[in-house]
Amino acid sequence: MGRYNNAFEKAVIRMLEHDYADLLKIELLNCNGKFSRYVSLKNCDCPSIIDVDQMIDMLQPVPDETAEANARMVVTLIYNEMVKENQTAALFGDDTYILNNVIPVLSSQKEDVDIFVPFMDMKITFMVRSKENPNKFFTVDQSITKRLTGKELFNASLKNAPRILGSCLHRLSDVITFLPDVGMKLLTSSCGLYGSAAIIYGQDKIKLLAKKEKEDIIIAPSNIHGCILVPINKWLPFECYNSMFDNNAFPKTGDADAPSDHVYVYVRNKDIIVTDKEYQEFFSFK
Repeated sequence: MGRYNNAFEKAVIRMLEHDYADLLKIELLNCNGKFSRYVSLKNCDCPSIIDVDQMIDMLQPVPDETAEANARMVVTLIYNEMVKENQTAALFGDDTYILNNVIPVLSSQKEDVDIFVPFMDMKITFMVRSKENPNKFFTVDQSITKRLTGKELFNASLKNAPRILGSCLHRLSDVITFLPDVGMKLLTSSCGLYGSAAIIYGQDKIKLLAKKEKEDIIIAPSNIHGCILVPINKWLPFECYNSMFDNNAFPKTGDADAPSDHVYVYVRNKDIIVTDKEYQEFFSFK
């Protein structure tokens, strides 16, 4: 625990104990054998707390500002963070609301939920619509939704996605205007956000494209917002399709947000989606 020897630190504690006394509760807690001052919202069931000592160490005073001005900036930040945490906890505390508003998002993060889908070696994370603003989404915090299993969230998210987001197919040249129209399509949601998971719930669009082109379809989840679809050209070596998404126009394997580092294929005569390796081994040129 800091001794608050300088004017800035003393001003922070004074403001928490007096100016924000009706909004925030400050108390001394022992965490892993170390005593620190923590704050939480008063008259609220939100379990979140913020370590004041840590905040003071992290946020350096702005030069040429008074100690009171710097302290007000820090305490306002603390209070706003606590309010945000409380709103999020209230949202995630309602299991019925979550199940009616959760959507799936493909992710490259290892800590996200791993749901079994036959063709998919990607991860799924779940997003939930905000009650206050239906156009905003929050990531589901598994530590808060302990009562909901990954399977429950996944099944609900697939059911909700066509209703909340929908799926649509664009010419890629209409989205990235400097590209020529070479037959590539972008599969995404109707609002253009979190649409890469349409590889699961928007397969009707992939099937229609395959039927129209009379070819199998390459599916490249380029980022969390969409998948690039390309009809297969049997005259091209298959390796071209993985490598073509490595350049600057289609950042995929080098993109930290890319859900996968390889492409997938919709096999038209089998009506299934497989990985690139499975396609080359069992379906290519057959």
